[in-house]
Amino acid sequence: MSMLRRDRLVNTSAPLEDGFSLYLDLVRFLAAMCVFIGHATESGSLYVGYLPFGNFKHDAVIVFFVLSGLVICATATRPGETWITYLTARASRIYSVAIPAVALSFGLQAIAAFLEPGHSQPEPSADVFLPPSARLFILQSWHPQALPWNGPYWSLCYEVWYHIIFGILLFVRNSGWRNAVAACAALIAGPAILLLFPIWLMGVWIAQKPRFSLGPKRINFIIFFGTFGAVAILDHLDIAIRLRFFLAAHIPGFWRLHYSARFLTDYAVGLLVALNFMAFYAVQEHFSVALRSAARIIRFLPDIRFLCICFITR
Repeated sequence: MSMLRRDRLVNTSAPLEDGFSLYLDLVRFLAAMCVFIGHATESGSLYVGYLPFGNFKHDAVIVFFVLSGLVICATATRPGETWITYLTARASRIYSVAIPAVALSFGLQAIAAFLEPGHSQPEPSADVFLPPSARLFILQSWHPQALPWNGPYWSLCYEVWYHIIFGILLFVRNSGWRNAVAACAALIAGPAILLLFPIWLMGVWIAQKPRFSLGPKRINFIIFFGTFGAVAILDHLDIAIRLRFFLAAHIPGFWRLHYSARFLTDYAVGLLVALNFMAFYAVQEHFSVALRSAARIIRFLPDIRFLCICFITR
C-alpha cells in the first residue's frame, strides 16, 4: 500500500479535464438509473413489466466503485488538501444521504406497520442495533444485514470503508501508525467489503495515470465501444450467476460474502469499466462538442442520483 502515500500521489494524480469529467457525470447518472430501474422491477412493488437495463443494477454498483476511486483520489490529492478537509468533505456528502435514507427506511416501515399490522417486522434485537449499525456503516461487516425496504444501502457501506481506509493510507504519515490503523479499519470492514476493494483501487490507479496509453486512437475507439458490448455479453450469458452457484456449492460458508459473492465477474466488470475510462480519456476530443453542448443537463443529473440509490423502497 505504499503506492497510496500522499507524497507520491500528489505528484502523479492529474486534475479531471472538463470533457472527461462530463463523461464521468453522464456515466454516474446512467449507472444510477440502472440501479433504480433494477430495483423498481425486481420485486414488482414499484413497477410490473419489463424495463431495459434493469439487469445491470449490480454491474452499475461496480461502475460506482471505479468512479469513486478515481474521483476521490483526484480530489484528495490536490495541493492543499488535508485530512481535515478530506474528512469534512466525505462526512458531509455521505451523511447528507445516509441520515435521511435511514430515517426514511424506518419511517416507511412504521407507516406500513400502522396501515397493515400484519406486515413483517425485523427481529426485536435488530430494532436496537440496526439503526446505529446503519449510521456506522457496518451493516455489511462480518454479518450482513439490510435496512427495511432499502437493500441498495449496502453499497454505501462498502464505499464508506473504502474512503476511510484510503484516507488513512493517504494522510497518516508515520508508516507504523498508518499500517496499524488501516489494518484496524480493514478488520472492522470485514472480508466481504475488502474483497471488492481492488475494484475501487482501479479508479485510484486511473487517477494516478490518466494518460496511460492503450495504443493508437483507433485501438482506443475499439476498446471504448467494445467494453459496453463485453459487459452486455457477460450479463446475457449469466456468467456471474453460474459462477456464484458453482462456488456456493463447493466452498463452505461462501454465502457469507453476500453482495460480494459475484467477485470474479465483478473484477472483470471493474476492469472493463477502467479500460472504458482510459480509452475515453484518449479520444475525448471527438466527443467534446456534444458533451459541452449538453453540459448543463449533464451536470444537473448526478445531483438527483441519491433518489436512485438510497431512497429506493423495495
